[in-house]
Amino acid sequence: MSSVTPPVALAAFAAAPIAKANPLALSVTALRLATIGFLIPFAFVYQPSLLLIVDSFSIVGLVIALLTTSAAIVLIASGFASKGWLRLLLVIVGIGTILPFWWIQSVGGITALLLLIKARKEKPRN
Repeated sequence: MSSVTPPVALAAFAAAPIAKANPLALSVTALRLATIGFLIPFAFVYQPSLLLIVDSFSIVGLVIALLTTSAAIVLIASGFASKGWLRLLLVIVGIGTILPFWWIQSVGGITALLLLIKARKEKPRN
């Protein structure tokens, strides 16, 4: 992960001259893309059913873990695509969705569902 994230971002700085882009802007973009890589280990810690280990595995836990992790990915990706206070709100709710507290997870799930409904309404129909 250090090769795509600041302050090292060696891969981003090596790719910048090839792409004829600003190295710092490219490293920030690489950080935005690599955020999910930082998120997944926390999902494994808080939702051990994702690892499919026999001792802590349950179908209900796996379904909940998949839903909350997917919601977190959608919320954080939407947060990086947004601007202003909505960006901060979506990233915080997305990170909170992975936490093991059911009430925070439900807020994140409802927020993700509302975002999907909003995106369906804004999508132009051909």
